[in-house]
Amino acid sequence: MRDTYADSIKAAYHENSAALLAYATALHPCREAAEDAVHDVFARILKNRPRVDEWRPYLFRAVRNACMDGRRNQQREERSQARLHLLDADPADMQERLAIEDALGQLSANHRECIVLKIYMGFTFSELGSICGVPANTAASWHRRGLQPKKGSRNLLWDFSSPIL
Repeated sequence: MRDTYADSIKAAYHENSAALLAYATALHPCREAAEDAVHDVFARILKNRPRVDEWRPYLFRAVRNACMDGRRNQQREERSQARLHLLDADPADMQERLAIEDALGQLSANHRECIVLKIYMGFTFSELGSICGVPANTAASWHRRGLQPKKGSRNLLWDFSSPIL
């Protein structure tokens, strides 16, 4: 007898694992810890078998919580530059990639998270609110404010027409 629950988890993993790892890497500067967070989420799901209507927002919320727990457990209360090592960038793209990482690193954690989820992952503001545990309007506000340049500087996130991530 086939386990349809396990099959649905397998399908959710194949559809979302790359994006979940990218998201986890944005939340946790240590790639290995980000990989562990994604793995732990799926292991817990298979063990606990929660009833879920929509897997994608649930998975991103679970990865977010796992990353936050991991950071607390390791007592890393830093707000350092996000490490978005998603793809092996061409050397020609390295300068652009570093500029984007630097621009993201200058943002607050809330602004950085909403920008990464909206621009690079394609979530709606409603989904952002669900993932971040805030109303959709708050998520939209964090996104908008994160894209606004600081006084006396330009926002490099607007300078790039398409994400290289």
